[in-house]
Amino acid sequence: MLTLTKFHIDEENGIFRHGIKTDAGKDRVLPIHPRIMPFFKERMKSKSEYIFPFPKQIRKMSVDYYRKYIYYKLLEELGIQKLSPHQCRHTFSSLLNRNVSNKEYISRLMGHTDYSLTANVYTHTEIEELKKAIKSIE
Repeated sequence: MLTLTKFHIDEENGIFRHGIKTDAGKDRVLPIHPRIMPFFKERMKSKSEYIFPFPKQIRKMSVDYYRKYIYYKLLEELGIQKLSPHQCRHTFSSLLNRNVSNKEYISRLMGHTDYSLTANVYTHTEIEELKKAIKSIE
């Protein structure tokens, strides 16, 4: 996320192309949710090439700074349990699993080649979802 630059964003098509970790994650194309597109459009006006630069600077923000002074501070302000930024991937995967029937799409959005990795590591089925599944059998 912190390496994301203006050059990765395609405003016209509402997508970004980026990824650095694995072959499945490299150069992947991801849609930008319409609710956050205004944020990206605003960031594109910045003098920095980075979407998330250090505050009032043009250079790339460090992971340590982001974690300590932005992410954890925001969690505290919102009264949310302090978890690592990586936990957002688990939440994202679980939300997708609840709302998207095509498991291939979930894997692609997560940057995985196989849904089993996504399901086994990132997707957490909540007890309420399990109860709904049981109640669906009539």
